[in-house]
Amino acid sequence: MQQRLEVTQSFEEKMQETPDLIDILNELAEYLKEFTGATGVYIARLEQTKKEISEGDNDTAHIDESGQKIIKYLSATEDHQFMIDKTLSTDEGITPDVFNPPEQTQPKAEEQEESKQPNEKEIKEENKKIENVVYCKEVTREPRIKYFKVPRLGCYLAVPLVYSSYLFVEALDAALVDYAAYTAVLKRNEELTKEYEEALAEAKEEDEESLEKEVKKRSENKSGSKLEVEAEAEEAKVEPPQLEEAVEPQYQSRPLSFVVGMDTLGQDREFTEEQKEFVFKIVNKFRKTWEEHEKARLISDRELKEEEKAKDDKFLEEQAAQTQEEEDKLVEEKMAMLLEPPQEDEEEERKVEPMDEEEKKEHEDLFRWECKVKQLTQGVFQESLLAFHKYNVVKMPRIMQSLFYLLGFAREDLCEIGTNKLFWKKAREYWNEDLLRKFDEYTPVGPREGEYKKYQTINFIEKNLEGIAEEEVQSYSLALAKLFACLQTTIAARKADILKRKAKRENLIRLREEVIQRSEERAEQRTKELEEKRNEALSVIWQCT
Repeated sequence: MQQRLEVTQSFEEKMQETPDLIDILNELAEYLKEFTGATGVYIARLEQTKKEISEGDNDTAHIDESGQKIIKYLSATEDHQFMIDKTLSTDEGITPDVFNPPEQTQPKAEEQEESKQPNEKEIKEENKKIENVVYCKEVTREPRIKYFKVPRLGCYLAVPLVYSSYLFVEALDAALVDYAAYTAVLKRNEELTKEYEEALAEAKEEDEESLEKEVKKRSENKSGSKLEVEAEAEEAKVEPPQLEEAVEPQYQSRPLSFVVGMDTLGQDREFTEEQKEFVFKIVNKFRKTWEEHEKARLISDRELKEEEKAKDDKFLEEQAAQTQEEEDKLVEEKMAMLLEPPQEDEEEERKVEPMDEEEKKEHEDLFRWECKVKQLTQGVFQESLLAFHKYNVVKMPRIMQSLFYLLGFAREDLCEIGTNKLFWKKAREYWNEDLLRKFDEYTPVGPREGEYKKYQTINFIEKNLEGIAEEEVQSYSLALAKLFACLQTTIAARKADILKRKAKRENLIRLREEVIQRSEERAEQRTKELEEKRNEALSVIWQCT
């Protein structure tokens, strides 16, 4: 008994400590197996089929609009690992019935009324009845059962685990808008209340002065008592304000569907009612905890976004102009140093090659790009850029993805399996100071060594950023907008350098071919001249003889 309590406590602590409960589905399976004696427990997710993608595909190429949904197994107890990555179509076996319940007849009015009166047990969240549970007492007697190994005697239980997810972009956007409206109402109410209290205090002070004067006047005229005068003054008090009702916003959510499957195959027995009730209770508690954690993470994102928005507003108001001036000054100084003639006391001769306006513009753009990178990696935007590591939901993820690809990161380390869609939970582990250091060391000029995947090429990265509106990025995050602009400048500089080196290489090839051609012409001319001189010499010899 003590051991059971310790295991239960350990599992519940893990539930509370784990931010994303999808990470402990294996532990859930093992926990249910231990306390039900099941042969195996396995957990699957209802998801859409995906298309095969290639290296150069974008982040939506995997979406199969015409495809069907499947049940894919993600986790299982240790002795049922063969179930992982197995799939079921929604018309295969009896497990899909948890998501496709049979049609119910409309209950009578009195039955509906009775269902509205929950008993004490149903009030508790973890004891709520789970709908659409599938239970087969003996699998060998059910022709629809799908086996992944040899059939054996025993029962099968499938319990839906459908929870409300709060971690998606639309939910964050709505949370920011709704909470801003809610706080605006609170602020207006606070201002009205303050004005009312001030007016009330002022009126009270005026009333006291008037009261004394009126009492004195009436006492002299012997008309009316002090109580009558106070009653008249009470009627003249300030009317209280009409406060707007401030309703705390509800957060948007959408259902994500999982199913917990378990069996007693090989044991030739059913699960007891007590064991089934235990499973229902744990699945409910797991679902409830999952929802609480996701809502808390959404609120955390909302609060963090509000803090970053306040920082952005303050920067635009107080530092933006100064930062731009410092950048312009630094670029000007670097250009002056570049064009400055060598000093007489310099140890080595420094030649200043003459530059046309186009070359000067190229150098100026490169110096400006370096300044902007420094602002992101070491300067005013570094903290805000690194703050994205704390977010659970990010907008415009292709900007982050493009930076990763530019610096040579592999898709498998960043994206959802089988897609080119950035999986921020995975990718944000690399969103750190090391990433910014790599960007700081990156240069858009010069040849690249090593092999590159198609999605790491400059053409793919340029295409990956297409369709992103600069105004939307600016409204979302000033630091991300600076990164977006910096990536676009990087792409332009990189492409210009590639074209320049290509033109230079072609020019060298052309010059080499011209040299070879002139050499061949000279050799041909020399041969011709030698032949002529030889013929002349032979002619002289023939004449002498």
